[in-house]
Amino acid sequence: YFVNGQLNIASGSFMSGFFVSEIANSGIVIGPFPLYEIDIDKIAKTGVKAVLNLQTPAEILARGQDQEQIEKLYKAKGITTLINHPIDDSSEEGLCRGLLECSKELDNLINKQKLRVYVHCTSAVTRSPS
Repeated sequence: YFVNGQLNIASGSFMSGFFVSEIANSGIVIGPFPLYEIDIDKIAKTGVKAVLNLQTPAEILARGQDQEQIEKLYKAKGITTLINHPIDDSSEEGLCRGLLECSKELDNLINKQKLRVYVHCTSAVTRSPS
């Protein structure tokens, strides 16, 4: 994809850097999955208090993520609400169904619990921006 005239490659196996984007006045921050503590620092600096992870178990396993360690880092940074709501985006039907369910979860987190939420999938290309 292109950002400011620069080609950026973001896939499940290669990312050109960790980035987060806030959706204006929505309480939602989106981006890719965090790999390092510095990534979680960037997330925490946005005021996020909850994470909605859209990755499937297979994606988490394929990338060798240490979910337990990542959860400890989140909590150490004051991000205490951690939800994994996997969405399989390999079919249009699965993607639509998953996004509808996640929109209900987001509504609860943002409008009822009054939390800022970091929504991520693997590379922040399809699911989290949707």
